[in-house]
Amino acid sequence: MKRADDQLLKIKEIAFIGKVTASLSHDIKNILAIINESSGLAGDLLTKGDQKENPHLSRLTQINISMQEQVKRGVEIVKRLNRFAHSMDEEASDSDLNDIILLTADIAKRLARLKGVGLETIPTDNPIIDIRNDPFKIEQILFGCIEYLLDLPAKKSLITITVKQNKDDTSIIISDDSSKVSPSCGDNGIEKTSDLQMTFLNILMDEIGGSVNFIKSQSGNTITLSLPLKPP
Repeated sequence: MKRADDQLLKIKEIAFIGKVTASLSHDIKNILAIINESSGLAGDLLTKGDQKENPHLSRLTQINISMQEQVKRGVEIVKRLNRFAHSMDEEASDSDLNDIILLTADIAKRLARLKGVGLETIPTDNPIIDIRNDPFKIEQILFGCIEYLLDLPAKKSLITITVKQNKDDTSIIISDDSSKVSPSCGDNGIEKTSDLQMTFLNILMDEIGGSVNFIKSQSGNTITLSLPLKPP
């Protein structure tokens, strides 16, 4: 009974965080809209200015253009934050797995960029909605996998994420292009799961009825997530 109560509390806590984050992201979006409108008005006034009367006119125009570009960038970030917040709305929902992967990759790109690693997604041509699971948990697992590969000592320049619809499950494949064998790999190339991060990923995947497998080959590290299909 206590486990059920704990799970309910956890669900409610996540839903609360999602609602607050969504609300705040809407407020930030409104603020950015006001700044963008003011910047547009300033731009109109600057185009009517006289360079002779104001020697700083071209500089001010450039600053205003830069401001508008940053506002657009901020709006895109807020959109991602809002979508992420709404993924916490329900414990389980029918979602396009491609959308979940693209959103998580967008969120993780800054982390990868700070380590000098590119992050590329290769979605399927058709939507994959034959899963019924917690989108927020899938995002958490996928982000954890990206973080895991980034933290491995082997040198890498690119991480790719692909998704594949199988007969019995759906696979998300996260691979890097490293070639240096990790010292924690066994003779068969399968990563030992004694470290905290991989153990945590296994626990999360077990909670949604899936599995995680790490394999090291000569061409790089690969994590494969197997997600169960939606019940008939």
